[in-house]
Amino acid sequence: MFFPVAAPDELLYSLLARYARMAGGLSPRQAMAQVLGSENRAAAWDLPCHLGVLAKALKMPATDLIDRHTLLPYYGSVLLPERRRMLKQWMIGSRHGGDIHVAAGVTASAVAATHRLRYCAQCVKDDAQEWSAPVWRRLHQCPGVIWCPIHAGPLIESGVVLSARSHKHQAVDLRAAMRTDDKELRIPDTERASAIAVRSQELLAGKGPIGANAWRRHHLDFMRRGGWLTSGGRVRWASLLPEARSRLPMAWWQSLDLRTDIEHSSHWVAALVRSPRKSSHPLQHLMMEALLTELTSDVPARSASKPRQRRRLSTPVKAESKVVAADRRAWRELAVEFPAVGAKVWRLKRPDLYMRLYRHSPAWLRAWNAVRRKPQMAARPGRIDWKSLDRQLTRKLPAAFRVLVTGDRSKRYRVSVASLQRQLRLTGVHRNQLAKLPKLRAALGRWAETPEQFLKRRLANAVREWAWHYAHAPEPWQLLRSAGVRSPWSGGAKALARSAIALYPWLQRQYQQVPQDVQDADQGLALGPTRRGDIGRRRVS
Repeated sequence: MFFPVAAPDELLYSLLARYARMAGGLSPRQAMAQVLGSENRAAAWDLPCHLGVLAKALKMPATDLIDRHTLLPYYGSVLLPERRRMLKQWMIGSRHGGDIHVAAGVTASAVAATHRLRYCAQCVKDDAQEWSAPVWRRLHQCPGVIWCPIHAGPLIESGVVLSARSHKHQAVDLRAAMRTDDKELRIPDTERASAIAVRSQELLAGKGPIGANAWRRHHLDFMRRGGWLTSGGRVRWASLLPEARSRLPMAWWQSLDLRTDIEHSSHWVAALVRSPRKSSHPLQHLMMEALLTELTSDVPARSASKPRQRRRLSTPVKAESKVVAADRRAWRELAVEFPAVGAKVWRLKRPDLYMRLYRHSPAWLRAWNAVRRKPQMAARPGRIDWKSLDRQLTRKLPAAFRVLVTGDRSKRYRVSVASLQRQLRLTGVHRNQLAKLPKLRAALGRWAETPEQFLKRRLANAVREWAWHYAHAPEPWQLLRSAGVRSPWSGGAKALARSAIALYPWLQRQYQQVPQDVQDADQGLALGPTRRGDIGRRRVS
């Protein structure tokens, strides 16, 4: 694949723009398709993705493209190592293009992103002479860089707007972007602007502190040198922030859109020296470094905080051997005087003696008490005869089931394992020790109703009530509603309803043989109607 030779520190965005210009006759989408494998690839200028496709076509490592021609070394200089590795994998792949800027901390950063691409007029002439075309340089696009450290002059802001969503598939060539009315950026402080440009160039080259923890230690070293760090490692914010506020270059910070209320508790200055729980911006660390450098430059005599020398506040006391021997002899005599008790009673008898031995001869005290330990009582036999209880409860289980299926609540509640346990009056001890009641546990599983069995019982009760009150057979939907089965009804529920209706003629013959006075007396049975107002209703033919 034909591709232009990359200039040192050239942005990958510039390489794509030069390729599209040299290819000729291709639309921006077609150029992206040839380079990145798809017409839908956007021309990201700082942290692009899909670089594995381009590296394979160029037969070069994708990591070289990332380290030499993107801004990942700049943003990655303040990230944790695992976050840098993850971002590099995402830039090589094609699945996390929309997450790269979020993971790098660019999207939610307090530092304003670069709005327009920038260039140096003298660098343009040098590149055109050496590489036959001007190129976009990485350093000039870093946030906060408005000065060219090579030619010691301000940068020029082009008309290429990076935040515009239109023409996002097009990489604009520098030669086509330059205008005669492009103006140089206003520099409020050339010395500080030059220092930021030089430090940003070092970050792109991988020099200086690398990683969030390294930057944190770097700032703490400055604070220790200036005396704003306690011996325990805490920052003396009460003395540091007012001094920093008085020396803060307001115009310089405001030109970079940085917050100047550094005495506020939520300011990013305090967050930089805390444990790195969230991403920060490289420009914030560079500004913090410049501020601390300026604060400590004119106080060379200020002594750095030294680790505090700890001293013992109490006088060590060591008992003499004769006193310890006398105490041991007294403890043995106490054991002879009260042989039927243990060390706890001896301690209550002579607490002063016990405390002296516990402090000055603990090993001897533990060994003596272990030898003279009071014999333990024999373990009592089990209070519960689990085998006998298992047989008794298993015999009571059928009666408990009959109570549950014939009571007032039988039509609305399923006979479950828990209801059977409550009917048997099992305590919490019994429920937790069901492993010691194997027969009962197996019987509970057999006697508990499944949902289908519960539905059959409800339908049987409903058809019995219907035969008692009505002279005609019900429809399946009538029986299901009478049984209290919620709709929509499944095919299995309707089939069970039809099977229950098949019992209706036999129930009719049974009820016709019952005398009328018995029927009137049976109106209040527990198996009465499920709906209110049905009790005492006459049979309707």
